[in-house]
Amino acid sequence: MKFSYYPGCTLKTKAQDLEKYALDSAAALGVELEEQKDWQCCGAVFPLGSDEIATKLSSVRSLAASYAKGEKLVTICSACHHVIKRTNEELKSNEDMRKKVNNYLQLENDYSGEGEVIHYLEMLRDEIGFDKIAEKVVKPLNRKIAAYYGCMLLKPKKAMNFDDPENPAIIENFIKALGGTPVLYPY
Repeated sequence: MKFSYYPGCTLKTKAQDLEKYALDSAAALGVELEEQKDWQCCGAVFPLGSDEIATKLSSVRSLAASYAKGEKLVTICSACHHVIKRTNEELKSNEDMRKKVNNYLQLENDYSGEGEVIHYLEMLRDEIGFDKIAEKVVKPLNRKIAAYYGCMLLKPKKAMNFDDPENPAIIENFIKALGGTPVLYPY
């Protein structure tokens, strides 16, 4: 199983260990995450200006490159995932933005949001399956762990389509697959 991989700036600086463990874990599960060539910072914040295209161009380049290879684009950073996924959703629904971006980028083929960006956790859940991960656990966590989602993965619900924003469960299910006990709390 192979995916295009967009690391983002933080995984190349402050979160190098997270990237290493994520890539090693993916390899152990039979997944190849091929880092995109010449990726650029996505900006880490989705711009809300209706005429703002410049800050979305790096996201579109990454999306178009993975789509051209016939691969889903995987991110680990929640902020990068948020920006790239929302940019992709905007391209699907905003013809004016699509025209401006494609006119500016002059890609070999216009890109209109046909590709798919998924977070690493979605890859684990939907492409591999938490049941398969549980089978491969060598050293179970054997501890209680509380999940923290933040808002980047979950909202806006329609654009992100990650999990139920009012009652998410993906991280708790991942904790269970690793042999831990999720702690449920109201925040």
